[in-house]
Amino acid sequence: MESRNRKNHGTPLADSLVADMRTAFPTEKVVVRVCYSGSGDDGWFNDIDVWFLTDNDRRWPNATELDKVNAIIAKHDKGKIYDELYPILEARAPGWEINDGSSGGFVFNPDGTRVHQHDENIVEVNSSEWEF
Repeated sequence: MESRNRKNHGTPLADSLVADMRTAFPTEKVVVRVCYSGSGDDGWFNDIDVWFLTDNDRRWPNATELDKVNAIIAKHDKGKIYDELYPILEARAPGWEINDGSSGGFVFNPDGTRVHQHDENIVEVNSSEWEF
C-alpha cells in the first residue's frame, strides 16, 4: 500500500462540512470520510461517513447523533463536495473506475490531517496450456 498525504489541495466545501461536524460535536473526535467506488468503466462518489474516535477504536453515531449528522450533511451540497474532490482523485488515480475498478475515500481526521485512501481492485488470472 502506498501512502500519500499531499497537503495544500483546496477543499473549502468539504472543509466547511467538517467544521460544522466538529462544531456540532465539540466533545468528540470527529472523522469525516467522503467515499467513492467504481468499476466497469463507471464510477461515482457515493456517501459521506462520519464516526467518532475513542481511546481504543471508533464509535459510530447513535440514532440521535445520526439524525444530527444527516441534518448537517443535508445543509451542504454533496454534489459540489464530490465535484471539489474529483480532480484530486483523477490526478492521483487516473482510470480508477475502469475494469475491476477501485474504491476509497477522502478522510478528514480530528487532528486536521487529510488522507486520501485508495484501494485498486485487481483480478489475478493463472493460465495453463496442455497438449491433447
